[in-house]
Amino acid sequence: MTELSRHPDIAKVTFTGSTADGREILRGAAETFKRVTLELGGKGPNTVLDDADLDLAIPAVLRMGFINSGQACVAGTRIRVPNHRQDEILFRLKREIETFKVGAPDDPDVMIAPMVSQQQCDRVQPYIELGRGRASLLTGGPRTALRIGPRLIYEADDFLRRR
Repeated sequence: MTELSRHPDIAKVTFTGSTADGREILRGAAETFKRVTLELGGKGPNTVLDDADLDLAIPAVLRMGFINSGQACVAGTRIRVPNHRQDEILFRLKREIETFKVGAPDDPDVMIAPMVSQQQCDRVQPYIELGRGRASLLTGGPRTALRIGPRLIYEADDFLRRR
């Protein structure tokens, strides 16, 4: 990784990964003043604006959050909403996510497929446990094998917002 960022024949480095690795890439690239693009975390929020058409916004934000079964750094797994529309939006989010089919990835009706591996499934479990007692569960399914049903939590405390 740092070899590429230091190599004089490389003009630009684009990297998606951890902040620690991104820091090392920047240090190496600084020696040759090369251009660097880093994506170090993702999980940026989708924002539902005050005048949003919820018939369009709700399905869109949920699909953005569960793209690639939520296993993508670009998945918009947080949703910000206007306070005065929160109850209406929570109701609509719950109703919509409960229509998402969980199952085999080769089934065209499936919206959420199994985790990519047992290791990834095991890695996610502590985050789910961390949310217990720190946020309110709007809806969510049980874990079965590598399948973790979609969960929607809301009003997470500051500790969870930083994850």
